[in-house]
Amino acid sequence: MTSLRRKYTMTSQAAPLVGKLANQIEEFIRTAIGMKKYSKGTIKEFRFSLTRFSVGCPNCLENGIETLRGQDIIRWLSSRRQAGISQCTIDKNLSHLRSFISYAMERGWRSDNPMEALKMVPKQPKEQAYLTEDEMMRLLSAPDRSELEGFTDYMALLVLYSTGLRVGELSNLNIEDVDIKEGWVHIREGKGRDRQIAIPKAALNDFKQYLGLYRKEKSGPFLLNLKGTRIKPWTVTRRICHYAEVANIQKPVSPHTIRHTFTAHLIKRGGRIEVIAKALGHKTLAETSAYAHADFEDLRKAVSLLRKNIPPLSGEKKDDE
Repeated sequence: MTSLRRKYTMTSQAAPLVGKLANQIEEFIRTAIGMKKYSKGTIKEFRFSLTRFSVGCPNCLENGIETLRGQDIIRWLSSRRQAGISQCTIDKNLSHLRSFISYAMERGWRSDNPMEALKMVPKQPKEQAYLTEDEMMRLLSAPDRSELEGFTDYMALLVLYSTGLRVGELSNLNIEDVDIKEGWVHIREGKGRDRQIAIPKAALNDFKQYLGLYRKEKSGPFLLNLKGTRIKPWTVTRRICHYAEVANIQKPVSPHTIRHTFTAHLIKRGGRIEVIAKALGHKTLAETSAYAHADFEDLRKAVSLLRKNIPPLSGEKKDDE
């Protein structure tokens, strides 16, 4: 499988950073590379996040991580928010900084963790738990479906939105679990019981094209990662974050956000709550007799309500059913 290389947009620096902190970051990067547990894309992200942080903390850049104070992190965090940087990107930057500081403590460069200061920072108001129909359409339209990379990313988004799967269930999905002829996906060993969820008619051609062009095997993982093996949940999360930025969505977006969006849009379009609960695999509701009557045709009718929010293939007219 062709490498699904992530094309992140990164602001280049006018000149290489110079200073004690820059040397410490380089040592951390070399160690991360030597561990062989991070992809080239992740290493690139580490370098980018830490470089941006260094520029915002000149005292640390000159004197090293030893001089970093909690208030420096808070000040930098505030400046990122004021600059309009998305919460998704900020969270990613902070995650990279945490990894670097943990390494610094292991190396004995410092004995305390300045990230503890973030516990004193008031949390941002909780964003809306789901996307609007316009935001979801923009997110689905962000990947370039003319290329393998973009089509694979698009399928991850499409499956999450059109079926309401959890990200772990998406990761575990196999080719043999997808029945294009009958139009359903079989979820095995999910958080709830095994279940079937219908594929919206508007999405069937995308499933057919993806399987026909890129996953011609009769069994095995439905989605592959950069190395051609089963995709991991955190990889899906990272890709969704990237496309949320491409689509200029100004709120945190995760696989669970899309699951909430699946639910919200079905309810908005008149889907029956008991049918949606069964589709989602909610264990407590699935075991309640009031929901036992929801059958597969109910599920098929429910997910068909999403058809207007799924962008058609290039040159294809949308089926209004």
